[in-house]
Amino acid sequence: MDTVGDVAPSARPSSRSYAQPARPWVRRLYDTLAPEGLRGVTAARLIDEARRATGLERLACEVEEPLGVLLESLREEARLSATGRLITLSDARTCLRLNLRAAAWLERRPEIADIPFPPPVVVIGLPRSGTTLLHRLLGQLPGARFVATWETLEPVPALDWHPPADPLADPRVGKGHQAARILRWLSPDLFVAHAMGALEPEEEALLLAKCFRSGVPETSYYIPSYARWIEQQDALPTYRWLALMLRFLQWQHAGQSWFLKSPHHLGELDALRTVLPGCTVIQIHRDPVVTVPSFCSLVAHGHAIMSNHIDPHEIGRHWARRLERMLARCMEHRRVHGEDSVIDVLYADLVADPVAVIERLCTQLGRPWSDETRARLAAWHAEHPRHRDGRHAYGARDFGLEPGELAERFSGYRERFGLDEAEAEA
Repeated sequence: MDTVGDVAPSARPSSRSYAQPARPWVRRLYDTLAPEGLRGVTAARLIDEARRATGLERLACEVEEPLGVLLESLREEARLSATGRLITLSDARTCLRLNLRAAAWLERRPEIADIPFPPPVVVIGLPRSGTTLLHRLLGQLPGARFVATWETLEPVPALDWHPPADPLADPRVGKGHQAARILRWLSPDLFVAHAMGALEPEEEALLLAKCFRSGVPETSYYIPSYARWIEQQDALPTYRWLALMLRFLQWQHAGQSWFLKSPHHLGELDALRTVLPGCTVIQIHRDPVVTVPSFCSLVAHGHAIMSNHIDPHEIGRHWARRLERMLARCMEHRRVHGEDSVIDVLYADLVADPVAVIERLCTQLGRPWSDETRARLAAWHAEHPRHRDGRHAYGARDFGLEPGELAERFSGYRERFGLDEAEAEA
């Protein structure tokens, strides 16, 4: 039995040629002419460059060790193309300059670190389980505040920043639109799997990535040694950075009803609750026999932006184990803290009647509900149909995975929540 996700006959299917993805001719030419890899690039050198470029000295959080581990793994394992090298170095420099700016702002405005942050609602779940849909629906509720995609790219403003009358007039919004266009050009199949836009709600896990000590880079590169190092680290420093970035966003544009989401939190709920005390966690459940290969497909499209050498079976082995570990840590957290510590939602219910699910959640969260809210959510859902960018096609065997083995591997979780979507779709 194989699984193909989200069937919509009228929509263009995404490519399943992961090992040989299509390339724009400009990229093919650049990859031929420009240097590959990261030879000679060190964490100390990049940090020194960022200090010279900004004229700033102090970092808001120390990054030399995790950046060094990441660079070594990228150099030895990721098989970066010239395009991947260009993007990676550009992103690292941006993150370091942002880190330096954060420290400078904190010297000027130390109250930023202590700004009260209202206890948020946080959506978690296995990747590809409907977390994005649920989060974006919650983001349509009156008074909802979320992290927009453009905010994940540059959460700390320039040192000459002043609040614009219209938040959307911020020049960082334009950069967000440009980044989305470039990403779509580089990998249209990635957009089929996960639609993105500068103003859309996005995962705050992208803020975690800016301190170089999270699992986020694994979604863009094959870096198993870095992944093993991350699993051995205390997550609290990373989540303290996240809390600081959220306070920077609260300082720039305050909100009282924050809605966050990321599958990344699945394995780090203890750290999440420590830095965001009082948060409410909603977990959405979908059959791992579907979600694991779907996520492997998304990862493969992401890796193809950074490398010309993609091994889908490597991705399958890595992420089947990684997701199993994250889910096990989540279920252990629930056992320790009690089942009422998490609100559960089934993906099947969300797809069948999304407005009804949000209405039920509003009741559980103690939020007001009205006919106007119902109409607003229904209109948003009608304007954002599934497969608007194409149909995400994927198969477990594309990644060396057998659906029956996945079913057995996640059998306890599937039985607990009655998840048998893969069998129903076969």
